[in-house]
Amino acid sequence: MEQGIVIPIDDYAAKAGVNWADYNPSMVNSITFNGKKYAIPLDTHAEITYLNTDFLSAAGVTLNNNQLPVSNWNDFKAILDKIKPTLKSGQSTISLTNTGDDPYRVWWAVYFQMGGTPLINDAGTQVTLDKTIAVKAADLVKSLWTDGYILPGITDHGGLFRAQNAAIVWAGTWETGSNTNTKGLNFVAQPFPRLFGTNDACWADAHLFVIPAKQSRNAADTQAAVNFAYWAGTKGAPTWAQTGQIPSYKPVLTSPDFTSLPSRTGYLKAASTAVLPPQSNNFGKMKDSMIRNLDLVWTNQTPSSTAIDTIYNDIASALK
Repeated sequence: MEQGIVIPIDDYAAKAGVNWADYNPSMVNSITFNGKKYAIPLDTHAEITYLNTDFLSAAGVTLNNNQLPVSNWNDFKAILDKIKPTLKSGQSTISLTNTGDDPYRVWWAVYFQMGGTPLINDAGTQVTLDKTIAVKAADLVKSLWTDGYILPGITDHGGLFRAQNAAIVWAGTWETGSNTNTKGLNFVAQPFPRLFGTNDACWADAHLFVIPAKQSRNAADTQAAVNFAYWAGTKGAPTWAQTGQIPSYKPVLTSPDFTSLPSRTGYLKAASTAVLPPQSNNFGKMKDSMIRNLDLVWTNQTPSSTAIDTIYNDIASALK
């Protein structure tokens, strides 16, 4: 938007029949800049929790409406302590890689559940990351390895879960289809569990339809493109939901076409509790720094305080 690559679509969206009240408010805010809207939302894709019900039953863990009965970290840790001694060699209580996007997404959820402030202010001019909470969140995530709940060196955490060698996996909503199609895998899916306070925050991102700027395109073609984008995210939403993603168009979420899909309603709440990335064209640099430096924490190469200091400074540099 800042580089003039995409165009505002308010007038075209109105003619297409878009009612912005039919979308999650946080999603509408995310595509609004200076009072203008620049995209048609398609979905929210979040980092959620998949549970192998056979493992839980063997450990004596009873679910509450297909959700872990937890409201804080101690509840969650007690469940992990029930599962861990029931596992065989090569199995993991939680399946998670120790580098890359997924542990970063877990840290993101824990940080915001702990009451962490946004990375930057609304104007995008100042770092507002709470370093103290960021360090606490990193230490807690790392403890999952040091306390033996995650096997070291996992490279395919979704694959380990589908091979029925893990009780729990934190992974994206897009894993739902693969899990559903895995023969013999008995599982349920839920949002990232509440580990702190009353905040159900989780990591998420979104797919959107934008219209690229092009001087030679006529208004009729632009209207046709917006019409299609609106159709794809509304009439096409049940088909897209088969991927596991959560459609942005709220009316479809109560339709039989959606509710009949296995597992989807179990993690639907993630769309409204998700903390989306800040509106900044510098976020790519921020994310790269967070993943790169948190990887050093998970792999025991640097203290969490050092990593968070570096992340803070990198975010500040990105804003200059």
